[in-house]
Amino acid sequence: MGLPIIQHPTFGLTIPSTKEEIRYRPFLVKEEKILLVAQQTGQPDEFIKAMIQVLNNCTMDYSVDKLASFDIEYMFLKLRASSVSTLAKIQVWDDETEDYVQIEVDLDKVECSGEIPTNIIDVNDDVKLQLRPPSFTDLLVLGDNDQMSESIDMVTRVIEKIYEGEEVYELKDFSEEEQTEFINSLPAEAFQNIQNFLTSLPSVEMEVDYKIKKNGKNKNKKTVLKGLNDFF
Repeated sequence: MGLPIIQHPTFGLTIPSTKEEIRYRPFLVKEEKILLVAQQTGQPDEFIKAMIQVLNNCTMDYSVDKLASFDIEYMFLKLRASSVSTLAKIQVWDDETEDYVQIEVDLDKVECSGEIPTNIIDVNDDVKLQLRPPSFTDLLVLGDNDQMSESIDMVTRVIEKIYEGEEVYELKDFSEEEQTEFINSLPAEAFQNIQNFLTSLPSVEMEVDYKIKKNGKNKNKKTVLKGLNDFF
């Protein structure tokens, strides 16, 4: 007679960018080991890989590989809440005391704030670009490039289609040399509009209250947690 098979609950969530309804289970000891090993390396890239692997393990018949980075952050926080606890102790930096303050946050209250801005960029009267939000996979591929190279590489990766009149081109179908030549030929205004798209994307956010001691008295303060790093 074999050991009992443990049944696990499942939960539902809505993916912010696609509005798809998916189901997932809590992460188990085997997934927690994946996260701990990645965390111990001290390498952000390793933790991103582990996070994507754990999400793929825990979601039902769904791959998260191509989801926007803010989708992954939102899903991982919800997964952590369902797997460990909705409450998490974190440290926030206070500029007034120039020190960290430990607070407790309710991960169930985390929301993905903001709307995806228009993803169509006009280059001129004839040419338009269709963009997509970057994924964590994009961030892994970019690696440790210098800021300008990283900016150009990211712009190249988020351009999905190019429209010229009735013609439609997919940038990924062209060689790296052709892609680079096209990006370098963009007007500065169009390039800036693409960067504006990238900086205006939704993000996981939560406003929290905390207290500091000043002149022997408690002082109430607020701050906004934004992005996965602020929650861990």
